[in-house]
Amino acid sequence: MNIAAADRERIARPVGRRLFRPANAPFWIMGSALGAALLAGIRLDTPIASLAAAIVFLLGGLPHGAFDLAVARRFARSGSASYAHSAALYALVLGVAAIAWTLAPHVALPIFLVLAALHFAADWSTVGERFVETGVGVALVALPIAAHPIAVGDIFAAMGGVDTAASIGRGGMVIAPVATLVAMIGVVILIERDRWSDAAQLGGSLVAMLLLPPLWGFALYFTCVHSVRHLREIGEALPGAGRAMWLRTGTGLTLAALAIGYALLPAMRHLAAPGFVPAAFVLLAILFMPHLILSARIDALRRRAA
Repeated sequence: MNIAAADRERIARPVGRRLFRPANAPFWIMGSALGAALLAGIRLDTPIASLAAAIVFLLGGLPHGAFDLAVARRFARSGSASYAHSAALYALVLGVAAIAWTLAPHVALPIFLVLAALHFAADWSTVGERFVETGVGVALVALPIAAHPIAVGDIFAAMGGVDTAASIGRGGMVIAPVATLVAMIGVVILIERDRWSDAAQLGGSLVAMLLLPPLWGFALYFTCVHSVRHLREIGEALPGAGRAMWLRTGTGLTLAALAIGYALLPAMRHLAAPGFVPAAFVLLAILFMPHLILSARIDALRRRAA
């Protein structure tokens, strides 16, 4: 969801040269812990560590998407749209995504990566330059592919097949250097605009994607940057929501998402052997599509209600 991103001038105003803000605390805490583990020689690419990373990005990332229907309900109550339409749209897109990953994972995987890059680009509306924002989103997807080709290739091969993984790997090698350079320009722009905290977070994310095992680099960004920013926007869309509502909605719908995955994944025979990590990414990819579509619908409804 990009509720706040639509109002670029409001978001992009200078906020002072503060490198650390309370909202960014999860990123720095988790990033510091992972950095300390690297310095201490603790391996973060073992099967147990990889499983832990997958659990982190599922449990830390799914809740922000779980609130889509809750935000849609808020607009329905305000008379802006029918909640039933949003729920039906969510179910329809979820079903299409599940079918695509079941019948044509080699097609679904590259589509997912492209859309994920564009979705991540929306996190950086503070840059204020569409081309650079897009470059940031592409870098966050392509950099791990180029920096960790074997590890990422194994995951993609399990998700979409060996040939598809090889093609994505070659593309990532070509795209990553250019996209990363554009993302670094984004860091400079953020500094020039006195968005020091955002610049530090973007720079730290790029370094993490480069140095950390890809699962942990993704978990750090997805959980502590992308999800946190969306949850902050959800708070703006649901003013006055109490802690009980947040816990009830976030926990309940996240568990429902995991139940959907448990029901759908057995039908995907290509995931029978590889294990939990590729299955976790496929579940994320399936849930991502209704999240993307419903987020766009919510943005349109918000603008209509304004």
